[in-house]
Amino acid sequence: MAEMPGSALNVIKKANDTLNGISSSSVCTEVIQSAQGMEYLLGVVEVYRVTKRVELGIKATAVCSEKLQQLLKDIDKVWNNLIGFMSLATLTPDENSLDFSSCMLRPGIKNAQELACGVCLLNVDSRSRAFNSETDSFKLAYGGHQYHASCANFWINCVEPKPPGLVLPDLL
Repeated sequence: MAEMPGSALNVIKKANDTLNGISSSSVCTEVIQSAQGMEYLLGVVEVYRVTKRVELGIKATAVCSEKLQQLLKDIDKVWNNLIGFMSLATLTPDENSLDFSSCMLRPGIKNAQELACGVCLLNVDSRSRAFNSETDSFKLAYGGHQYHASCANFWINCVEPKPPGLVLPDLL
């Protein structure tokens, strides 16, 4: 499970290091405000949103190791630095778009196994508190599991070519 947050940390850290490496603030602003720069940073925002889903899924299922906790802390630390750059292009996400607490599958929910995303274990039919119908509603099925499109996309592109197909622990 640690490979996912580790991969997310690499993506977020690379963006942060790249922007920190630009010595001229005017050039940095120009890069961030360019169409390509904004598209790139929006992708990084989506990676961070996936990590917030996974973090919640980990905590809800009590499978959080010390290594995972440290990775999640490292991600938040780098993310907080990156937000300063995002503010230059008004790309800083609404805090509520990072809140997936309403997506947790609680004991007694009918069809919980079918509703659980195979990457983050949260409900594929639930949305963040700042629901954006354009980006929050995509899901897909693969290999007998459902996935949030962004979770599957991140896993396939940054972790390994096949999504994991995690299942909820029996506590539900």
